[in-house]
Amino acid sequence: MREDRGRFCFPEVNINIPFNPVTRDVVHLLGDQQLIKDMVLTGEAYTGTQCLEKGIARSIHPADKLHDAAIELGTMLANKDRDTYCRIRNSFRPLMTAHADQLGISYVGQSDRETAL
Repeated sequence: MREDRGRFCFPEVNINIPFNPVTRDVVHLLGDQQLIKDMVLTGEAYTGTQCLEKGIARSIHPADKLHDAAIELGTMLANKDRDTYCRIRNSFRPLMTAHADQLGISYVGQSDRETAL
């Protein structure tokens, strides 16, 4: 995340848009229930530094270093076996995979049974 101008929030409460089931489940990927409650009920935007402190961001970087940091992370992840990585990722996001299935969206890491359907 960009260190100086990065911002992250769920502004729905400020712009009068209720959460739909998909966005609600995306919010719950954060894990920290108190953080989720604070974010969705206040609409407060967090800076890069705050996101790092709260465990939302993996790392923060100055603008001139952000691209290189993203490439480094992407390269590291690209060296993982894609199917294995995606199956592990999907197992930690069961609600997201259920939404994708319900919408008929295919994705890497689907179980063989789901792919055959």
